[in-house]
Amino acid sequence: MASFDEMFPDRSDCYFALFQDAVYEHDNRINYVFEAGQFKRRDRIAVVNQVTAMADLIYETLVASDATFTRCVPLIDYPALLGVFTRYSRDIYGFRRISAKIRNLKATLDQNQQEQLEQIISEGADFGFKVPSGNPYVERQAAVLLLLVFRAKTISSRFQRWAKSPA
Repeated sequence: MASFDEMFPDRSDCYFALFQDAVYEHDNRINYVFEAGQFKRRDRIAVVNQVTAMADLIYETLVASDATFTRCVPLIDYPALLGVFTRYSRDIYGFRRISAKIRNLKATLDQNQQEQLEQIISEGADFGFKVPSGNPYVERQAAVLLLLVFRAKTISSRFQRWAKSPA
């Protein structure tokens, strides 16, 4: 059985496994990667597979600590989990995405237009983003992710009854 330390030798990798933008690629400072002026897409299936591996590890740890959990069958709804991470990325990183896109466009604009764009970015809270911040607190990120995961019931378990022994 692997451990989280083996899966993530650098602890920040564990953070980014859960709280990354699952749709578009970025570095550890959450600076987006562009190709020909467009966001570079991330392999969302790889993100879901990594989260699934983490869930499996947690389940194995629970079984090792309490044999009662051997009667539980973990169930993962992969399409729903993919949808959760897509929506989470939009909600948490939407403001940061539009800011990155506008800043990427700045090179083609004159000074007055650049100043107007910076003003638009700074007034981003008025645009109706769910999380109107380019750098939301980790607690807010976790709250949004957990709300979406549990609302969609992407990860659950089924309890198996044992046959009664003849008395």
